[in-house]
Amino acid sequence: MRCVIQRVTSASVKVDGETVSSIHRGLCVLVGLSTEDKRESLEWMSKKLLSVRFFEGEDGKMWKRNVQEIQGEILLVSQFTLHFRLVFMRSSDRHCTDSLQGSKVRTWIFQRACRQKLLERCTKVKDGKFGAKMEVEICNDGPVCACFISHSTHRAAGHNAD
Repeated sequence: MRCVIQRVTSASVKVDGETVSSIHRGLCVLVGLSTEDKRESLEWMSKKLLSVRFFEGEDGKMWKRNVQEIQGEILLVSQFTLHFRLVFMRSSDRHCTDSLQGSKVRTWIFQRACRQKLLERCTKVKDGKFGAKMEVEICNDGPVCACFISHSTHRAAGHNAD
């Protein structure tokens, strides 16, 4: 699982010219799921996503609060191309990309894991439209951006999990 996490002042998803989801201040997360991702990876990533300190504290200093602490919103956008590898700079190798049905199930589990962890908070978790051609509008705040890769994805790529 790979996630590109961006701190935003706003973000939205349009399908066929119609806005299907939008958020104000918070995180826009491009989510790439792979065939290697298990429930544990999804849980790990949801905890990581919700705990990353991308926001300033009350003293104005950066890196003090997470999205829950600012009562921000999260927009999750399925982005399977995060697992593409360019081959000879012309074509893509999709060896780690999941089947449509498998990816849809994993996406739902990840969204559910994020939402369950936020039940007691005011943070809202929204998403795009799975499998649709989406227009994603992101207004970066900073910009602040990070890429997180789950342990299962590291192992599948032959990297050390630590």
